[in-house]
Amino acid sequence: MQFQRLIRVAILDERPIVRAGMFACLLPEQDMEIIADAASLHAFISAEGRREPDVIVLGQLSHPEIPEAIKVAQDIWPKVQVVVLAVAGGNVRARRAISAGASGFVLQTSGTDEFAMAVRAAHAGRRYFDCVTALEFVEDGTQHLRAKEVEVLRRVAAGKGNKQIAEELTTTEGTVKNYIFRILEKLDAQDRTHAVVIAAERGYLSL
Repeated sequence: MQFQRLIRVAILDERPIVRAGMFACLLPEQDMEIIADAASLHAFISAEGRREPDVIVLGQLSHPEIPEAIKVAQDIWPKVQVVVLAVAGGNVRARRAISAGASGFVLQTSGTDEFAMAVRAAHAGRRYFDCVTALEFVEDGTQHLRAKEVEVLRRVAAGKGNKQIAEELTTTEGTVKNYIFRILEKLDAQDRTHAVVIAAERGYLSL
């Protein structure tokens, strides 16, 4: 019978309690071996005697942020797969993670079985989304905001008026009004405040 090597998993999150939770979730899995439990990507990379991971689980990191952390990790280990464990959902966040090179996206509210399934799927080269995020992808019939529209909405969220936004973006108030009209239309929002709330829920903004 051929020996099957355990999946080497590295857990990275700046919150000790969350790392402990992830560790406890994966420890009973007989096909996995947790080779690292670190507060940052730098701490893992610089650790003495570190081993090459098959799958890295990325939780909350201040520096570098998740997209950059994925790039750095895959530059070092080209074959490594990444699963993002997110505190908040929204298919925009999931799209960003996948675009950056992640194989999986799982909410912290997911069950332990789903978390383990995400790690296995990533190791096998498959993409994996938790049930809530997958459903959002299926039901998403809205138009997505463009980069400039997100810039405008970020300033709206900061409480800035059209004149100030126009000055900061070196454009006219009329152009800003057009941007906001399109934003409200795309998000099916009732007003500016409602648009900010919807955008935050979908991952366009971090409030």
